[in-house]
Amino acid sequence: MPWMTGHGVALRPAVAYVFADAAPRRSPDNILQVDGYAAYKALARDHGGAIQLAFCLAHALRKFAEVFQTTQSPFAREVIERLRAVYAIEAEIRCNSAEQRLAIRRTRSAALMAALKARLTEIVGQLFSQSKLAEAINYALNH
Repeated sequence: MPWMTGHGVALRPAVAYVFADAAPRRSPDNILQVDGYAAYKALARDHGGAIQLAFCLAHALRKFAEVFQTTQSPFAREVIERLRAVYAIEAEIRCNSAEQRLAIRRTRSAALMAALKARLTEIVGQLFSQSKLAEAINYALNH
């Protein structure tokens, strides 16, 4: 359900992204959505656990898409399809309250992500560690 202003205008929930040329050195409120840039990990470490990092799923998806484009890997395609299922859930729940989105993520998305993690863990040991597919899998597992 969209949020309403005092004037009856429907608004959708929004996310603001702030760009800075250098990694941030001040503490955000609690959760910081980031990519795999090492400075963010250092920031969280420097603040003794007061900052929780939420890594961006789009970056992992992009890595598998690049592998699929160059190699036509059936496994990369499988991962892309699994991630698309998670994105489909996000599209369905976009206008729900934060509490509703969290509940749906816990009941629907968490199971998909746990199954994906198990599949990634199963496959990565079978690959040449320097392959692009192994790099994409390790990025996903580490973030």
